[in-house]
Amino acid sequence: MVSEPSPESKPINTDYILVKVTGPLEPEHFQALEEKEVKTLEYLGDNTYLCGYKPPTLKGVLELRDFVVSAEKFDPGYVVASDLKPTSSEEQDEEAKVLIALHDDISEGFDAIVAKIASEAGVPLSTVSLMDKTIQLTVPKGRLEALAEMDEVKAINEAQRARLFNNVATKIMECHKPIGTSNTVFKGDGQVVCVADTGFDKGDKTNCHKAFKGRVLHLTSLGRPAKNLTDDPAGHGTHVCGSVLGDASHADQGQIEAPASKAKLIVQSSHAEVKSADGTIKHVLKGLGKPAAFLGAAVELGAHIHTNSWGSADPGPYNPAGTGEIDNFLWANKTLVVLFAAGNEGVDVDANKGTIDPGSLSEQAHAKNCITVGASESLRVNIEYPGGVAPTWSDWNDVAKNNIIFPYEPVGSDHIADNPEGMAAWSSRGPATPQPRIKPDVVAPGSSILSARSGAVKEADEGYGISKDPAWCYMGGTSMATPLVAGCCACIREALVKVGKIANPSSALVKAVLINGAVPILGQYRAKLPGGEFEVGKGNDIPNYSTGWGRVNLNNSLQHVVPSSGVAAGFVESTPAQALSKDGTHPTEHTFPLTVPSGTSPQTLKVTLVWSDYNPSQGNGNLQNDLDLIVATADGKQKWHGNMGGPAPSTPDLGKHFDRINNVEQVRWKDVKPGVYKVTVRAYNVPFGPQPFAVAWRVVV
Repeated sequence: MVSEPSPESKPINTDYILVKVTGPLEPEHFQALEEKEVKTLEYLGDNTYLCGYKPPTLKGVLELRDFVVSAEKFDPGYVVASDLKPTSSEEQDEEAKVLIALHDDISEGFDAIVAKIASEAGVPLSTVSLMDKTIQLTVPKGRLEALAEMDEVKAINEAQRARLFNNVATKIMECHKPIGTSNTVFKGDGQVVCVADTGFDKGDKTNCHKAFKGRVLHLTSLGRPAKNLTDDPAGHGTHVCGSVLGDASHADQGQIEAPASKAKLIVQSSHAEVKSADGTIKHVLKGLGKPAAFLGAAVELGAHIHTNSWGSADPGPYNPAGTGEIDNFLWANKTLVVLFAAGNEGVDVDANKGTIDPGSLSEQAHAKNCITVGASESLRVNIEYPGGVAPTWSDWNDVAKNNIIFPYEPVGSDHIADNPEGMAAWSSRGPATPQPRIKPDVVAPGSSILSARSGAVKEADEGYGISKDPAWCYMGGTSMATPLVAGCCACIREALVKVGKIANPSSALVKAVLINGAVPILGQYRAKLPGGEFEVGKGNDIPNYSTGWGRVNLNNSLQHVVPSSGVAAGFVESTPAQALSKDGTHPTEHTFPLTVPSGTSPQTLKVTLVWSDYNPSQGNGNLQNDLDLIVATADGKQKWHGNMGGPAPSTPDLGKHFDRINNVEQVRWKDVKPGVYKVTVRAYNVPFGPQPFAVAWRVVV
């Protein structure tokens, strides 16, 4: 009788395995794995790695018993996203547009792989496209299992359809305030912002809306390339552009000046029109393609900042095919600042009446390396509305379709733009799932925002207010909040270049300075709903899943860069030599001192750490390189670490332990005593280093 071979001696017939280890990988562990022909490709969470592996059996890797807990082959059952798997015979022939990710160690033979995928899918080769190890095609769901059996394939996810998220705001965010000893006003001079949206005005760089004269660099047609059309019949894109960098006069409201009124503009027009079944024309986004394509094109044209007021048609979660590619691109392009709107899917329909439900972020808003923007209320109580009646959040209820999304008080009867300390009800809430990660990152005013009206729009929608000047219009949404923050990022970047003397600041540094300057919003329903979203001592403290790290305050953020009288603040961006790793050739931590001055009022020391995390092709969103932020007294007797209090409501892991989820960490040391403090950034687990980072700090009075 022939005995069965032991599990470690069985042929695995694959070049990819899952390896679970005891904890963070140290330099000696990497060396031992390399000797066994194990290459770590992606961290999957729970101390488990997806690895490339050429030997025919698991025997070699299982010999590393001092730190390897288990090893198993990467099974095809892991490949296809659960929502794509057919659940009935009828669904076998149902077609799905998918993105197929190849394993990250594949560097050649792409033509043969694409041909094999086309054959297994039963589709013409001409319908299959390849970009950056990701293959896109439309395939019957019944063929997905065969594609998953291909050893080169790591993940198959659905390609998501994108849709739009539709002078007071800048005051709320404290823009255009003179700062520093020379009273400088930063308006984004020297910065280039790319807007990916429906289009721009009449599609002409020179003969355009007065708010943009002389500052439009490029108009690119993505949605209508055959005719090279870049005009904006939807009006959404022009309004967004105006909120980033517009500057002109309004007949009734005076000067309407966006945060970055000296910046230059690039527009990627992705507009298309489709006719609905009832004959009405809908404005849709078309032609954006893969993130690497439109983001890469913006970089080639010289963009420093890329803002996106659109997202998937349905809320998240983190989609390796879409969200993961954004993070992957931003790991490779660490100086491009990318913003995404959180989405407008906020509703109040669960059992927690009067509080907006959690977990409604768009897919793209889950990206850990981007800046995700939610919408707070603006302050527009004195403008005119259609019918003379100011809208409330209950106006978003569609009674005819029985789609009642704000049925409960105090939300339903609240004016949409009467309190900057409140959140817009439809602003999508976090957390990002499934981690859960703190998102949105920040919020800005998004209801009844006045900005430029496209000259290609036939009739303006006045639901958010009536403009008495036809060159301008009101709109609302996280779409409107996001470009305001993009403009603030341009101003921060200008200051970093001119005053901070950093020729090409990282996006992590811009994000750290932005977040560390943000302020908590108090909430507007606390008296009516004591246990609600902004309960005292809970929701109004940051971070939380409604406002993230708070509402943007540009003046606060600029104080990190521009020396100002009576202000203690600063920033640190790691040099290449200071980037962290545990590979034995780079430092494992970086420490710098800061001084808290004497003061007559209670002071809070606020320190924010940000890093652009590594992300493999179509990665799962887990933190790959994990850093820790530690702030201590000079003698080391008192310490705080990043996100020690956790988000509100707290999650158990963040409340007691170091944060293993977020690549934004913050310490808020209240009632801090004057003296010298030490800030340490430490590599906890950095398998894909070296990892650069940025820190911003300030003393809040």
